[in-house]
This record gives sequence, structure tokens and C-alpha cells, in this order.
Amino acid sequence: MSATALSVAVAVQAESASLFQVGESSGQEGVAAPEDYPLPELYWNGGATNPADGVVWGGDGIWNNTLANWTDENARNAWPWPGGSTRAVFSNHRGTVTVVGPIEVQNIEFRSDYEIKGDATTAGTLMLPLGRSASIKSLEDVDPTIYANIATQGGSGRFPIAGRLLIEGWVSFVGDKEYLGGTSLKQYSGLFLGEHGIGMGSVKGEIEFLMDHESQGDVTHTISVYSELEQEFTNTLFGPSNGAELIFNCRLSPYQSVRPVIYVTANNASFSGNSEIGDCALDVSGALGGSIKTEGNGLSEIRGAGTIGSVGKGASLISTTIKPGVAGGAPGRLTFAGNLSLTNSDDAATSSTFEFNLTSPDGANDSVAVAGRLSLDKTVYVRISGVGRGTGFAPGTYVLMTFGSQRGLDNLQLVPPADSATVHYDLIKDPMRGEVRLKVGN
Repeated sequence: MSATALSVAVAVQAESASLFQVGESSGQEGVAAPEDYPLPELYWNGGATNPADGVVWGGDGIWNNTLANWTDENARNAWPWPGGSTRAVFSNHRGTVTVVGPIEVQNIEFRSDYEIKGDATTAGTLMLPLGRSASIKSLEDVDPTIYANIATQGGSGRFPIAGRLLIEGWVSFVGDKEYLGGTSLKQYSGLFLGEHGIGMGSVKGEIEFLMDHESQGDVTHTISVYSELEQEFTNTLFGPSNGAELIFNCRLSPYQSVRPVIYVTANNASFSGNSEIGDCALDVSGALGGSIKTEGNGLSEIRGAGTIGSVGKGASLISTTIKPGVAGGAPGRLTFAGNLSLTNSDDAATSSTFEFNLTSPDGANDSVAVAGRLSLDKTVYVRISGVGRGTGFAPGTYVLMTFGSQRGLDNLQLVPPADSATVHYDLIKDPMRGEVRLKVGN
């Protein structure tokens, strides 16, 4: 430890606190065991004219390793940031704090709404300790946003000993965070990966749900993923997730013609919480368990060739487009592991639709498989696209859908293709075989 850090440890009146208990990491090697010991605190006072004038002001300022912008809880002394296990406390007057250069920090606590930004010219980065658990805590009704990168000291080595980052409370990450070891969410905490108007965000590795006590049926954890154009959600989720919620949120700009998309690539079949899609195209190539619902504004899509839902937990979709297939146009099967319920909002301009790309009638076309019950409460349309052999769709019978049971199958209607005046299309609804087929022929 440097002489500066030693002087701070002696001078600061430490308030006893404990590093939060971090759960198991599903067998991940190299994760250090959590420790329990008192942590000294320093209070951000970069916005004060004199950081040691007796008032913890907070506010705007520069966070580097030389400016004396940190004080004790009574604001009687001021020091540069010492690093180490000192807890960085941001309180009182909210502000924008700019990180200049790499800053070593292990524990951060927000008591007011701050923005932590990284200086572009010095690659301002918050550096978490190698092989130690770190934490970010925000108090109730406090919503901090971290734009600066968060990385791990020495994390570029071949075999880095990664810790974990524990989040308690609510925090927004904007930009791609590069820290290693994964993330743990305490009960009643939320991680927002990007937000409308400020940008997208991501983290690496696993995300763990921690429980302190039994849930009473309320939301226990929240993860929100935001996309402005294209974003990937590659994280594996583990831990008790019955009360967890995933929010996939997009915003279509008036200047955009392409719907924003979020790609779900990890295998999260064991997730048992609830997912919600808002104004997004959700492309699932992995697995996303639990239940899923959409808003009724006609802007939501579900795409891909992965698996959605769980046995006993279904998909409840309003005015939603379902487009099976692999990103890039290859045919694929989209599977709903539970029930699938489709209906429409009261807006006549929006409706639920299946869109299938027909390549050839040999099983290589897009399809949807519903393991449970398929329920169609109002008119749901089937649209076909793609070109088969020759001109138009190849003659033959295409299996578009399979299902375990059904209700309202007669509400399924084919939108006539452009050549329907010369080519015969017959949508066959077969509840006995649990299939919907399309017969194409002259």
C-alpha cells in the first residue's frame, strides 16, 4: 500500500460495514471467497469550493489520483483518492463525476443520483481489484448511471483470478463493461443495461440472483436490456429466479426504418421468471425459460430458431409478430416450450401475425412448434414470403406449425399472396394431428 493510502486509512474515521455475501458461481474457477471486515469510507466532495470546509457538498468534479476531492463524513480533511478497499460514497448534491485515467476502486455507494463518466482522452476506467469481490450499492429511490468503463486490474492475463461485482439497489450501465467474474444481484435490486436517450450497455459473464429471504410473490430482481438498433444479451442467468423479471426495451426512432433487435444467445432454459418485450424484435437463438409477454402496440416481434418459455409457463402475446428462422434468412424452427396465447389489442390497425419463409416443401421451411396449448383469441394472420424453386413458391405441402392442443384454431387466416389469383393456396388446420399446413399448388 502506498504512503498516501496508509495515511488515509489512519486519518479516516471508519464506519463499520461488511462486504456483502456473494453466492456460488456455478463452479466457476478462480473466484475469490468473500471477506468480512470493516471498510473505511471517503465522501466525494469535488463540487465544493473547499472540500474540507465542514460540509459534504458532493456535486460535479474530476475523479483522478491527484486531486484532493475526497473528505471524511464531517468534511474536516481532504485527500486524493487512495484506492484499495476504501468505499467511495457519493452523497448530497447530485452531480456528474468524470473519471480521468484508471481509478482503482473496490466498493462504491450512491446516496444521490450521480452520473459517473469516463474521460475519453485518458480512457477513464474504474478498475476493480483482481481476485477480490467488489460492490456497487445505491440507496432506496437512488438511480445512478455509470458511463465509464469498469474493468478488472490485470484482467488481460491468460488466467486472471476474477472476483465478482455485487449490486445492491438500482444502477444503470451505459456502454460495454469489461470487468470479469460476473455479476451478482441482491434481492430487490435492478441492473439496467442501457436506457432510452442515453445509450446501450452490456456486461460480461454470468448474472446471479441472490435471495436474502423468501419472496412473497413480488418482483425480486430486475434486469433491463435496451437496444437502439442491435444489441446482444449473452449472459447466463442462475440462482433463484421465480420472482425475477427481464425487460427487453427498444425505442424506434422516427428516422429508423429497421426495428431495433435484441439477440438472446445464451442457454437460459432454467430461468423461471417473467420476461416482457416492449417495442422490440427479440431474436432467440438460445433458450429463454419462464413466461413472456408483450405490449399491445403492434411493435413487438419474436424471431429466431431457439426455445422460449417453460413447461407450465407460457407466452402471452398481444398484437405481436412471430417470425421463425435463423438471423440472415436461413429456415429454422422456433419452439415454445409451454403454452402460446395470441390476441390483439383494441386498435384495429394492429394484429398478431405469423410470418413464414418458404424455401422448399421438404421440411426446410420456417416453422413454429408449441409444446403446450395454442390459443388464438382473435383473428391471427399467416403471411408467407421467400421464393422456392422456379418462380413463386414450390408446389407441395409445408408444415408451418405443430401444437399439443389448441383453442380458437379457426381464427387463423392466410393473407393471400400476390399470385393467389393463379396459384392455389390452402391453409389446412388439423387439430387431430396437431398441425397447421400450407398446401401450394396450381
